[in-house]
Order: sequence, then structure tokens, then C-alpha cells
Amino acid sequence: MRFVLAAAVALLGLPAVANATAIRIDFNITSVAYLSDPNYAAGVSGSGYFTFDDSLLPAASSQLNDPVVGLAPIDASFSWFGSVFDASQIRIWYLATDSTGKLTQWGIGAYGGCGNTQSGGGLNCISSANTFDDFYASGFLTANPLASAYLGRANTWGFAGGSGFSSLTALSVPEPLTIGLVGFGLIALGVSRRARKS
Repeated sequence: MRFVLAAAVALLGLPAVANATAIRIDFNITSVAYLSDPNYAAGVSGSGYFTFDDSLLPAASSQLNDPVVGLAPIDASFSWFGSVFDASQIRIWYLATDSTGKLTQWGIGAYGGCGNTQSGGGLNCISSANTFDDFYASGFLTANPLASAYLGRANTWGFAGGSGFSSLTALSVPEPLTIGLVGFGLIALGVSRRARKS
């Protein structure tokens, strides 16, 4: 009991750390005839999202942030034309901010594909008949939050192209210190109740 209380007091003595923030980007896409090959119908809707830690945001810049290229998201999903991608198949390839550090542009793509994570597989790769599904999507988070995406399905010539909109949500994530304090509190409570019974 004394050990548990001492450990809890020691944790309380540590400087408090603010909660990390996970950024979630949601987007929807609808195929457009002039952007798609005949094998892909117009008017087909798809949707996706990805989350990442806000510490990845580059300093004020509109350029590609190299450390972000090929980075795995915390969570992600994208589905369109029957093709479904999850976090294990998606990589972040672009994050850009304005002069105040606010996120303004994003880009993600399928991991692997033609081996080009910077373009999520590459449009040239998507536009041929591949043996794997591939895609990339990008968007803006400005006053007009547009999104666009291209997708190629396995063994289907050409690619689907579409447009839509994207949105941003900030999600609070508890730091390990906070979780540790709660855990120690529960252990101490259990130990104290046990001591009273005996």
C-alpha cells in the first residue's frame, strides 16, 4: 500500500504534459465522367478518412514535408468502386500548412503499389491494368475544402477520377502520464479496500 501511494505521489510530482491531439481528415469522392476511363461509371460515391498526430504538422510551409512522406497514419480507411483500403495499406504523403501553422492541404495513397509512396502509387501506375488495387487522394482545408482522388482496380484497365469535399476534426488523446495516474488511483483504491476487510 505504501509503495502504491509513494509511486502515485511521485507521478503527481512530475510536470503535467498536455494531451496530444490526433487530427482526423474525412473526405468523400464522387466519380466524374471526364476524369474517369469508360470502365468506371460516373456518379459512384466513395469515402475515406485518416488520423495522424498533430506533432507531424510541418512549420509554416506550402511545400512537401519530407519526414511525412510514406508515414503510416494512426488509423485510416478508403473505399470506392468496391475497393477497400485500411491503415496497413495507406500512407501519408503530403501535409502543408499556412503561415499560422494551420493545416491547409493533405494527401494520402496506397502503400506499395508501384513503390512510389510520395504519389501514393503514381497516376501513371494507376492508369494501366495492374494486378493490385491502387489509389491516391488529396484535398484542401481552406474556405473551399475540395478533395480529389484517383483509383485503379486490379486487372481493370484505366482509372477512376473524382472530386468531393474534406473536413478536419481534432481528437484529444490522453498522454501516458494521465493514464498512469488513473491506473495507480484504481490500484490504490483496491488495496485500501482489501486492507479494510482484513
